[in-house]
Amino acid sequence: MVNKCQSSPGTTDESESALQLIASKCHGTGAKDLRDIFQHTLKSCKQRTKCFREVFVRKLTDEFPVLSPGQIEALAERYKSLSHPEKVNYWDFQRDVDALKGERPKQVWACRSSDIPEAVRILFRAAFDQRVDLRELCAEADGSPWRIAQRLNVHLSGEDAQTMMDTFGLPTAGQGFTMDPYRLHEAYKRFVWNFSHNDFRITKPATESVAQDWAPQPLNVQAKSTEGVEEALARLKHHMAAYMISPAALADYFEVNVPSAVDRMRGETATIDLFRRGLSNLLSALTQDTPLTQADVNCLTAHFAPSYRRLCTAAAGVPTPVPQIELDSLDPGSILLKASDVHLMPHCKAFDNNRSGCVRVWDLSQILARANIHASQTDVQALAQAFGRGDGWIDYTRMCKAAERSAAAIWSSVIETLCGRVKLDNGANVPASPLWLTVKQDNLNGIRFSWNVWPTNKLDHTRIVVPMGALYTPLKQTTNLNFFEYEPVQCRTRDCNAILNPYCVVDLRSKTWACPFCLQRNSFPQMYAQVISETMLPAELQPQYTTIEYILPNQAVQPPVFLFVVDTSIYEEELEQLKDSLQQCLSMMPPDALVGLITYGTMCYVHELGNQDMPKAYAFRGTKEISSQQVAQQLGFAVRNDPRGSTGGQGSRRFLLPIEDCEYAINSVLDDLQKDPWPVASGKRPQKCTGVAMSVAVGLMETTHMQQSARVMLFTGGPCTIGPGMVVGTDMSEPIRSHVDLQREEKNARYTKPAMKYYNAIANRAVHAGMAVDILACNLDQVGLYEMKVVSEKTGGAVVLSDSFSMHVFKASFQKMFELDQDGYLQMGFNSKMDVLTSREFKCCGCIGACTSAAKKTSSVAETEIGESGTTEWTMGGLDRDTTYAFYFEPTATQAASGGGPRQSYLQFQTLYNHPSGRKRLRVTTVSTRYADQISDIATGFDQEAAAVLMTRFAVTKCETEDPLDVMRWVDRMLIRLIARFADYRKDEPNSFRLAKEFTIYPQLIYHLRRSSFLQTFNASPDETAYYRTILMRENTNNSLVMIQPALLQYSFEEGPPQPVLLDASSLKPNVILLLDSYFHVVIWRGETIQAWFEAGYQDKEEYANFRQLLAAPEQDAKAILNDRFPVPKFVQTSQGGSQARFLTSKVNPSVTQNSTSGGFGDGNYDGSVVLTDDVSLQKFIECLIKLAVQS
Repeated sequence: MVNKCQSSPGTTDESESALQLIASKCHGTGAKDLRDIFQHTLKSCKQRTKCFREVFVRKLTDEFPVLSPGQIEALAERYKSLSHPEKVNYWDFQRDVDALKGERPKQVWACRSSDIPEAVRILFRAAFDQRVDLRELCAEADGSPWRIAQRLNVHLSGEDAQTMMDTFGLPTAGQGFTMDPYRLHEAYKRFVWNFSHNDFRITKPATESVAQDWAPQPLNVQAKSTEGVEEALARLKHHMAAYMISPAALADYFEVNVPSAVDRMRGETATIDLFRRGLSNLLSALTQDTPLTQADVNCLTAHFAPSYRRLCTAAAGVPTPVPQIELDSLDPGSILLKASDVHLMPHCKAFDNNRSGCVRVWDLSQILARANIHASQTDVQALAQAFGRGDGWIDYTRMCKAAERSAAAIWSSVIETLCGRVKLDNGANVPASPLWLTVKQDNLNGIRFSWNVWPTNKLDHTRIVVPMGALYTPLKQTTNLNFFEYEPVQCRTRDCNAILNPYCVVDLRSKTWACPFCLQRNSFPQMYAQVISETMLPAELQPQYTTIEYILPNQAVQPPVFLFVVDTSIYEEELEQLKDSLQQCLSMMPPDALVGLITYGTMCYVHELGNQDMPKAYAFRGTKEISSQQVAQQLGFAVRNDPRGSTGGQGSRRFLLPIEDCEYAINSVLDDLQKDPWPVASGKRPQKCTGVAMSVAVGLMETTHMQQSARVMLFTGGPCTIGPGMVVGTDMSEPIRSHVDLQREEKNARYTKPAMKYYNAIANRAVHAGMAVDILACNLDQVGLYEMKVVSEKTGGAVVLSDSFSMHVFKASFQKMFELDQDGYLQMGFNSKMDVLTSREFKCCGCIGACTSAAKKTSSVAETEIGESGTTEWTMGGLDRDTTYAFYFEPTATQAASGGGPRQSYLQFQTLYNHPSGRKRLRVTTVSTRYADQISDIATGFDQEAAAVLMTRFAVTKCETEDPLDVMRWVDRMLIRLIARFADYRKDEPNSFRLAKEFTIYPQLIYHLRRSSFLQTFNASPDETAYYRTILMRENTNNSLVMIQPALLQYSFEEGPPQPVLLDASSLKPNVILLLDSYFHVVIWRGETIQAWFEAGYQDKEEYANFRQLLAAPEQDAKAILNDRFPVPKFVQTSQGGSQARFLTSKVNPSVTQNSTSGGFGDGNYDGSVVLTDDVSLQKFIECLIKLAVQS
């Protein structure tokens, strides 16, 4: 890897002279703290310590004009953050300035543990035990030592507090003294380091008051007795041997997890209550069901307390730890089966304070619980024996690798479980499908292919039926992702522009590289050529870096802009709920984000937020179409011939301001916001000018923030009834259009086509401006989403559909849009462009997803058109970490070459987007697939899950222009052709049918697709259908699979932990609880017996605690799903025979119906598994499919 650090712009002498000059300027009583300058710029809380380099330079230039540019650059280079090179640590800068001023010592944080006062050490120890960040705690406590001690439950005398103030005090104007959180945190880190390296010693005895305040009073325990000690000690030894805990590890547990000043002072004892509590906590941390009883704990406590050293000595006869077993012999069907779908490494690292690659045995259960993995005593013991070191530590690195290695076995078991109805070919001659490679490709690059082995020509591509395609998630949090802050190295060919990647051929002698896409040779830049060698390659050429993200230098962008468009012609209760949600989210948004407000009803109002003295709004007529030029003219902007379309200036600050500058103003407007005063006659709908409001919002953004990071968020509570974009009239006697009305072109559907044309024009304007438009609609009836969805689809905006603004679906979904990542940034991208580069052997047919074609014609454009086609570049106004795009490809050769076709294809995705940090970023993903001449070789690389999602998106796209029934017939024909091509059978003999395991799940997925809301419009409104299809077009592979075929979990006393079961009517048993996840709904269904027990109130009785736990288990899992998903699904609780049980019965395979029971429909002799439907079952569907596939 090549380090491309810029040379220092200034010398050390320049930075020292600059520090001296600043210290002299800041000297004196009441001098302003320099950190206030940067914190005011950041609009951040106190614990932030860094700012961007350009902010640092700009502020020093403004505050200290006497400094030369060279001195300022020297300071910026001197205090550059090592972890974030684009930032400067201004706390270090303030520290050195204060040292020169003589106001406080410079190296307090570097003190030894013996130099730390005793009271401070006790406070640090409490923070260490409670895993508290002292920096955040100091900020919350306003730097008060007494408040910090109170939060940590530590007594602090006045003398101790004064000692802390003398050591860490920070003078503040007009506020007395507070503690410096940075210096306090540095001292705490030094203490933790010394403590972890056994350098913690108390040099003088603790005072009696400190000891009494720190440790709880001892309990009264009877005199030591030997009765039952041997038996309890033997059980303890057995327990320690099972978990590979040595006596030394047991002593270490007491030392680390029993916080006691008396224990530290004496070195080997603990108070009796802490002894008992520590022993109990150790056993409960390992597992809930322990062989040691509470009587054993009391017996050991009575005999050995308070000296835990005596207990460890007595346990020295622990049997020899079980030797480590081989990974291959470990059964992956229990705990590793669950761990393979979870990234265990981050959870383990959270408990690895020393970064040693190991965690304690007693922390293992908590680690698995954080990963939502249910672990039994057997599971924990198996992992301790497999990965334990024999001293109480577990090598979690080997454990995580073992979880990854079990992926192949997991996929095999899933296939066997879900597709038992299709006969599998388990012959030795059938090659195994490399599904674990598919999972690895998804984790590394966020991409999945329908075929991992590609045909070489168009003839073979037609024969394999399912098109060559890829599902790509550009902002996926992939493993091994690296960030580089420099410009990428590009190919010099004009029509190529490929970026350096691991598949390039490098000539080290001539210092050149060959592009795999255009085969052009390119020279390395000078800084590469000077250091590149066989042993030192840049990261771009290393095989593990197939996905790299560049933080482009010198390309700063403005903070994100959010324009709220609020519907006021709704019920007052709904408006109050909406206002409350808006005010909550305003407090969650980044302080530097710009916000604006537009309200609409009969009229459209643009609110001026820059006028603090008097609220002011500009009105637009709701019945007249408004252009962007009219918006600019009426709002008083000076329209100029700017090619970017942005007028800039101070005019926009009247309507779009940073939150910190207009928080009071916008909250005041929201507090005073009332329902639209225009009267609504009886039998009439309220007048809504939604179309005009959207046009005004887009026009305002076009005028002020063209091609910036902008989102328009529409909150609507009903359909547009007046003006352009109306979808229904105001008369209630005229119903809003349905699917049947649209098909028959009834009178009430006359508004649909003009409205779709109008909203399509608004979408094109938004795409041109580089913004995203979100639609959050709440109403029990339709709101016109069917016509408006094009605005969100083309711009990459989000869509949320709920029944009310008071429901959890809307509130939680809206809050999730503003959640921050671990670095404190919004989890979204703005104003993105994506380029696709292909090697010469294949071309791109198009893209299906929340994007718009940029009409960029290159040699990689295919003749076949699918979705947004005729281009290799697409624009997206907004995208998040789950936004996924489907790309379709085809070979260029018409037939197989006589000398053999190409061996390898190359594909590169380049995604340029605005990051919420204010920098442009470019993520580059380069992958390669293998070609094969034989159809049998191509079949081994079939990814049936990705293929099902690609075909679903293709089918949904065809539904926009074709009849859904015709599309369903097309799906059936494609399935029959695929099965007939890759199955093994004899003509006209269904019993001879055998299907390779690479294709066994695919028919089942297509069966559920045919029954889904994507193709079925019966009993669904156009808005619901549009909502389901819009969400499908932007979600990743796993979420799309849940939409197509919901997941079903079973909870029962007989089966133990939750078990996945077949989505079949036979799973609806009276003695179980089922949890259905259909992505849009999460349903808890109780069987008849369980519901009867629930109604009898058994869960409220202590003797039936197990039943109470059984009821709580699916609720906890459902809560985890609700917290993890966007948009948040609707939560439903029902029982067998309940009115809402239809959410479950409509999704299961109707293997048992009223027509298949022996008694017929009228007898009523049905059990809980009977589904009242005329739909064909999966078994009959498969039988019919086989007959059609084998017929001559």
